[in-house]
Amino acid sequence: MTKNFLFIALILAFVACNDAPGTGSASSFADASPIPVTMRGYLYQKGEKFSFKACDNGTTYSVTDSTRDMQVRFKEVASFVPCPGEPVYATIKGLASPGNKLVLTQVDSLTTLSKLNACHGFDYVCSGTEPFWSVFISSNEETVYFKDVADGKGYTYAYAAPTAKDGVLQFVFPDITNPYSKLAVTIKKEPCSDGMSDRQYHYSCTILFDRQKELKGCAEKSGEMLPGE
Repeated sequence: MTKNFLFIALILAFVACNDAPGTGSASSFADASPIPVTMRGYLYQKGEKFSFKACDNGTTYSVTDSTRDMQVRFKEVASFVPCPGEPVYATIKGLASPGNKLVLTQVDSLTTLSKLNACHGFDYVCSGTEPFWSVFISSNEETVYFKDVADGKGYTYAYAAPTAKDGVLQFVFPDITNPYSKLAVTIKKEPCSDGMSDRQYHYSCTILFDRQKELKGCAEKSGEMLPGE
């Protein structure tokens, strides 16, 4: 009788231990305190909400703005011919929590996205003068931005790989907001001048916008030095 009682007691104690709250990594992670972080990356705005994509690890965070002035600052930076969904480049400080949540506590810099600050660089940057325009092509970001400066309009396209023939690259990018609109870009390796300065380029660039508006300019390839640099 005594042996049976001890056996039952041991079983109940074992079950009680297994039912006790765990102290493993999952519980510790859920209860973790926010971690101070300093990061650089892309700050996106959709409506009144912000998100931040870190350059170093590609993690995207939902952002709570404790600075209370991000709406105004983002608009000031992005106001020069913004493209739909285009981020701005930011270096920030904040508190990161589990679930990819970020409380923004300080913004050290906020600048328009360019070939100089892009997280993963651009494949090509095309530009032209009279009228002024620019096209940023990034396969890593799977995005293409076209700024028609003369008309004050910006357009965003989905990246599509080019066809190549005799050293000429031909891209056709679909508009993310208008399935009937496309941007055709032709890049050819040949000496090119922007027409307004002595700056020389290794590539010429021609774009055809909405099948009717043709613009000509020059192009830079990521990682290549321009003549004279």
